[in-house]
Amino acid sequence: MPELHDARSKDKFNFKYPEGESYYDLIIRLKEFILELNRLERPVLIICHNAIVRVLYSYFFSILHEDIPHQNIQLHNLDCITNDTYFYKKESVLTYS
Repeated sequence: MPELHDARSKDKFNFKYPEGESYYDLIIRLKEFILELNRLERPVLIICHNAIVRVLYSYFFSILHEDIPHQNIQLHNLDCITNDTYFYKKESVLTYS
C-alpha cells in the first residue's frame, strides 16, 4: 500500500490509517483523561501504547504537536513522571529486554 506509506511519510501527525485515528484524534480523546490526571494527588500507573505515551509526554513536557510522532519512546520501559512544582521531570525506573 504505497499510497498509505506516502501519505503517512508526508504528515505523521494528521495521518489516519483506514478505520484508525490520527495523533490529533488521540489528543482529543485523551484530553479529559489528562485533565483528570492533574487532579489526582496519588501515584498512577499507566500501561499503554507508544502513541499514547507520546501524547502524554507532549502535554507534560510541552512538545510541539508536529514533533509528537517523532519522539523516541523506548519499548518495555517504566518511566516515572513527577511534578516538581514548576515543571515535570521524567526518570526511567525499569527497562525490560
